[in-house]
Amino acid sequence: MNVLADDRDLLRRIEGAFASVMRPPHFTDFAHCAECAEHDRLLRVCADRVMVLEDVGYAGWDPFCVALPTSFAFFFPSLARFALADPDAEHGWYGTQLLFHLDEARRANGFHASCTTPQRAAVAALLKHLMETRRPLIDGERAARAFVDCYRFWVEPAALN
Repeated sequence: MNVLADDRDLLRRIEGAFASVMRPPHFTDFAHCAECAEHDRLLRVCADRVMVLEDVGYAGWDPFCVALPTSFAFFFPSLARFALADPDAEHGWYGTQLLFHLDEARRANGFHASCTTPQRAAVAALLKHLMETRRPLIDGERAARAFVDCYRFWVEPAALN
């Protein structure tokens, strides 16, 4: 298996699935509070340039915790690239942080509900690929179960639609 080639193929699939997502005028409910406004400003800057891990890699100050579903979809190819990258010395592996956003318990954020069948299938393919190729980065049995549960959440609705 050539993981780098498989990573590139998967990223092309993800980019294709999310290519129709238009840039939203705002990325959070910016009028809600100062934190939402700050995260909105950051994501608006990121939309004008290439997003880097430093923009989103701090789990305690992650703009996607308050991002609107369309924002998550707009940036999903970038987030997938971070999950496929080697762990960063400062931020660690982004795959676990992305898992948090994709988990069934986060249903209230609306990203899952707003995805098309091809988008859900692309998310499921990413999760499956991470489980198959990044096993050493998935820390422990509990994390492994979380990946499997999340994968099932994304793949089953895609198969039913």
